[in-house]
Parts: sequence; structure tokens; C-alpha cells
Amino acid sequence: MDQLLADTQKFPEGVTRRLAKHIFLDVVEFSKRKAEAQSDIVMSLNQIVRAVLEKHQINQDDDCILIPTGDGMCLAVLRETLPYHSHLRIAIDILGAISEHNECEMREARRFDIRIGLNQNQDIIVTDINGHKNIAGAGINLAARIMDKADGGQILVSEAVYLELEPSPNFSTMLHQQSSKHGNSEVGKDFEP
Repeated sequence: MDQLLADTQKFPEGVTRRLAKHIFLDVVEFSKRKAEAQSDIVMSLNQIVRAVLEKHQINQDDDCILIPTGDGMCLAVLRETLPYHSHLRIAIDILGAISEHNECEMREARRFDIRIGLNQNQDIIVTDINGHKNIAGAGINLAARIMDKADGGQILVSEAVYLELEPSPNFSTMLHQQSSKHGNSEVGKDFEP
């Protein structure tokens, strides 16, 4: 077993793998909105995410890769000294801040909801087409697929995240087994904040 682990740690020169805690989110029914509302929602979501990262003392340049997706984003948190549940806490705080935003927003078209998928994995740090630091690999891909299964205001977590959180009495009552209609074992852990 140790030899297998050692073999998996050998990568071509220049390849950097990092443990990333992925928070993948998007705005529910974003495409049904007018362009002005879409622009305002993206701006509000960006402000909310930045504020939550600052609250958790996550430096956006060193500790996290932010990847915009048009109607959402992926946060790949890279700082290894954060608590094991940091990505869940960040996701909960983002949902809470959006709820506060919606309570204060008078214009219905500027109120919005998001869905979130969480995963963690050793992924590859790459340079994207714009010359920016980015991330690639199975971890971020799975986080996107998990998010696609969530409903508005819902956080779905991968098996890896579930196994890490479930033993904690702080989270065990909030995690619920869910089965996927396609039998995908990686999708199926629901978290209720």
C-alpha cells in the first residue's frame, strides 16, 4: 500500500498538486433574468463572497483561487491550516449573506438564490489562458456535478466531505443521505444549515 501511495505522488516536473476544498455555486434561474438584473446579481454575489472570505481571513491571492463561471463561481480554498469544516462554514455564511441581501433588496428581480456543491481533492494548479493561477482535476469537476444536483438554498456535499464531517456532533444531525436517480455515489449527501 505504501508503494502505491508513493507511486501516486510522482508527478512530472512542474506539476503542482494541492489539496483544494471546492465550493462550487451558481445562481438559480439566472438565465431567465434581464441583462441588467443579471449584472446586478453578479456584482452582489461577488461582494458577498469577498466579504465572507475576508470574515474567514482567507487571502484571495494566496489562500484561494476564485473561478468565475458567468452565473456563479468556484472557490478553491487552498490554505491547509484552515479547520476541516472551513468550506462548509464559508458556504453557510454565503447563504446567510444572500438571505440578508434578499431581505433588504426592494426589487424582486435583484433577489436571488444559489445552489452549492462541496468537494475536496488533490487537484492540479495550472495557468489559464489569461495567465492567471487556476485549478484543474477531478475534484473541481465533481464539485460542479454535485452542485448541478442541488436546489436553491441547498448545499450538497461529496462522499469525501461527508466522511470528514459526519463524525462531528456539530454536523452529524445536519447531514442526510440522499440517493441519486442515476446511482452516482459521489452525489448524495445533503446538508441542511
